[in-house]
Amino acid sequence: AALSREADEAAKKDELACVSSSSLPTTGMSTSSSDQGKGSFQRSAAGSGKSSVAGGYRTLEVFELESAFPGTGLWSTPSMPMDFDTSWRWADASGSKHPNLKADMKKDKVIKCKEPPCSLEMFTPISQWTIDVNQNTNKDGWVYALNWRSSTWDKVPGMFAAVRKRRWTRVFS
Repeated sequence: AALSREADEAAKKDELACVSSSSLPTTGMSTSSSDQGKGSFQRSAAGSGKSSVAGGYRTLEVFELESAFPGTGLWSTPSMPMDFDTSWRWADASGSKHPNLKADMKKDKVIKCKEPPCSLEMFTPISQWTIDVNQNTNKDGWVYALNWRSSTWDKVPGMFAAVRKRRWTRVFS
């Protein structure tokens, strides 16, 4: 019973490390991108994985990455030997480990987070994390491809879809 209680407490601690100011008001300041399903991770300079400045606010962009287990239809954090930066689950627009991941979190904690464990130093979040859902994504914001460098991404997983990504944003001031 003591081991079970310790495991429950450890799980709660992990979840708290991932939680990012859930008491913030939603401001409706999310961004939308009609080109997420096109090209690879490359986006405009404003979507470099850092942040963009517009009207005194900064919008942090983070991509959540998952890969398929062949033949199962199940998706999880990329874990193949060739998955270096993608194995961190949270990436910038180039597909690299996101530079704004919380520095005190180890990889095993980062990949368990349900929302991006990212923040901007010296800035305050003024919105919740928002998943970009548009005409090029499925209802959950995912787009699918054969590999991370694919030139085309589809909102429906095809027979050979092995990877998927979705874009999260959060506004800071």
